[in-house]
Amino acid sequence: MRQNHTKLKAFIWTLKQSIKSAGFLLIAMAVISMFNSVMFPLSSILLRNMTDHVANIYATGVWKSDFVWMASLYVALFFLQNTIPFSNAFVYFRTQFALEKHFEGMFAFNIRHIPYIKFLDASFMQNYTLVHNNVLNICRGILDLIPLIFFSCFQLIFTLVIFIQNTPWLCFYLIIVFVVQYSVSKYIAKKKYLLSKEQIKEERYQTYYKTLLTSKEFARELRIFSAQNRLFKKWRHYYELLKEKRLHLALKDINYTALADLTGIVLEIATILILFLLALSGRISVGVFVMLYGLLGHVREQAGSISQRLSGIYTSMLYMQDFADFISEYEGIQKNSDSRPNVQETALPYGKFQTLTFENVSFCYPNSKQNALKNVSFTIKKGEIVSILGYNGSGKTTLSKIACGLLMPTEGTVHLNGKSAADDPWAYSRYFGIGFQDYAKISVSLKENIAIGCSEYINDNEKIHTAVENANLGPLVDKLPMGLDTLLGKDYDDFGTDLSGGEWQKVILARAYMGEPQVLILDEPTASIDPLEELNMLSNIRKIISGRTAILISHRIGFARLADRIIMIRDGRIIEQGSHDELLKKQGYYAELFEAQKNLYLERRAG
Repeated sequence: MRQNHTKLKAFIWTLKQSIKSAGFLLIAMAVISMFNSVMFPLSSILLRNMTDHVANIYATGVWKSDFVWMASLYVALFFLQNTIPFSNAFVYFRTQFALEKHFEGMFAFNIRHIPYIKFLDASFMQNYTLVHNNVLNICRGILDLIPLIFFSCFQLIFTLVIFIQNTPWLCFYLIIVFVVQYSVSKYIAKKKYLLSKEQIKEERYQTYYKTLLTSKEFARELRIFSAQNRLFKKWRHYYELLKEKRLHLALKDINYTALADLTGIVLEIATILILFLLALSGRISVGVFVMLYGLLGHVREQAGSISQRLSGIYTSMLYMQDFADFISEYEGIQKNSDSRPNVQETALPYGKFQTLTFENVSFCYPNSKQNALKNVSFTIKKGEIVSILGYNGSGKTTLSKIACGLLMPTEGTVHLNGKSAADDPWAYSRYFGIGFQDYAKISVSLKENIAIGCSEYINDNEKIHTAVENANLGPLVDKLPMGLDTLLGKDYDDFGTDLSGGEWQKVILARAYMGEPQVLILDEPTASIDPLEELNMLSNIRKIISGRTAILISHRIGFARLADRIIMIRDGRIIEQGSHDELLKKQGYYAELFEAQKNLYLERRAG
């Protein structure tokens, strides 16, 4: 369930997660930062004492042995100040990698449980992109917090103590410099965050067109149709939109920061002049003047550093808030699904399949005003083969996605064995094996590609070989260089193997057959198959589905005739259903479609 975290609550949650993942490294960072924070104040105090000693020697001619150990300690501190950054950098990067691994892993882990319907919603995808693109900003906030507290603040406290002991009024200089620097930094940080949210839509478009121009997947069509220039102009349009606003903010950042720095410099010069006059009048020693002179510039730098870190943490807290809200929405789903018993022990949580019922089911995609399915009702019984037939855009693929549990109805209910699919979508989905028309080509081994259909059986060679046999994939496996272990695709490895559309379609069929599901859903399984191979595949499918429950999605009469019952769908509605012969006798939409496809086939044959 989604929680609306406050910035503070999100920050505390993020800090707990960081301690859990990199606690030891964060402690190491804190210790190094604390040790480093005392270096400069100690060096300043030693420099003051050494300067006073030199002035005293010059005035009296008496040499004191204290000067030797002070000089030795000063050199040692100088050496440490220049060596600590190496160990600090080592720990910093180790901590950064640990935090990135944790939060990137947390994001990747939780998105597994986001419902498919969310990815069809543009507003969700904008929020998704914002959170995903700024995971590293969360880590930077934690990485800034440690040196802020244990280095910058500690050093500032030590400096304040020195100011109070020598010239208390210098505390006002420090406060003014800090307030000016922090106000500017926070203002710019908030503007950058708001701009990043505002530009998510344009950034997604820019990334999309860049992908079109640079991806292998689209390289063929772009070159055949000479579309590169047109798409490049679109990419450049969005790039310029992004750049214009970012450049405007960057210039504002430069101007405001320069004004803050100038204010600090003017204050520093005025303060140095006052200190110089105090030293001339003898109200402070030369050593104190030298010490304070060195501290003033350092204080201005530290004030700038603290304000930058604070504003950075403030920005990170805004991203932490987005991240925590996003994760909390799906954490409950993740906990429920991860607490499931072993799938193989509860393969049929609803009992053996008996019936699948659609009852007044309607469905509307996000941001759409028209239903893709409208008041659809039917029942499929065990052992029945049903074909959903219709032209492209009729709603048949949407129906298949609802049937397998990928989508849930907007209205109406789906029942399996009399139980609502919405009661336990995970358990419901276990009954179905599906071969999608718009399938995913995943660049892993052939064996893993097949096992995706029922991944808990990835090490069950018998089930994998059964799926290979059912999909008539044996000849392809035999010709591949490493058989089932052959990597598919050459996008990430030159030793991979590219498959044709028809070969991929057989792989998708094998996915659907994997684990021998209770109900088989095949969505246009012969769409990319040549006619001769289609006849062989239809014959093979007929054997496989004989005596089993199957839903066949197609716009081809030849494929639909494998079914016991044909459901005709048009504009999201069921307009008629029955067997092939029954529908021909009705002389309705099916008969019209049958005659049209028969005439087309005869024309092609005559040609």
